[in-house]
Amino acid sequence: GAQPAYEESIESRLHAVDRNLEHALNVADGTATGPSVEERMLRYQREVDARASAQLQVELARLRSDEFVRLHAEESAKARAEVAKVVRDQQAWHATQLARLKAQEVALAEAARRREVAFESSCFDHRQRMLAEGEALRTREKSLHESSEAQRRELGAETERLRRERLLIDERIANSLRAH
Repeated sequence: GAQPAYEESIESRLHAVDRNLEHALNVADGTATGPSVEERMLRYQREVDARASAQLQVELARLRSDEFVRLHAEESAKARAEVAKVVRDQQAWHATQLARLKAQEVALAEAARRREVAFESSCFDHRQRMLAEGEALRTREKSLHESSEAQRRELGAETERLRRERLLIDERIANSLRAH
């Protein structure tokens, strides 16, 4: 597979360092590379490999850490967005329920007010009927009283007339008996 650019650049730098070191050692020794030069080269190669490996591990750890931080940030953002959506949905539902309950409360209050007005109207009508019936009863009583009073006066006058007539008849009888 293709190597990442940072691995290629490290490897090419290592090869360049190897070539430069080999050239410097050849120049310093005169010409040949003997066992001591080879040993130094191997030891240097191991050191360079170890440093390159350590640097590579640090770079990989940094990349993994950066990737983890990025993924964590993305997941956190998604979670916050989901929580915010749930909160908005719950607030909207709550507002809808509150509005529905408020409308019901208003409707119930209006219905209660209408019933109260109807009851008061019914009571007023009943009171008016009772007053009218009481007035009619008083008028009838007064009429009956006046009628009975007139009848009593008529009876009194008739009784008085009959008493006078009787007296008159008794007087005529007495006069007629005396005259005879």
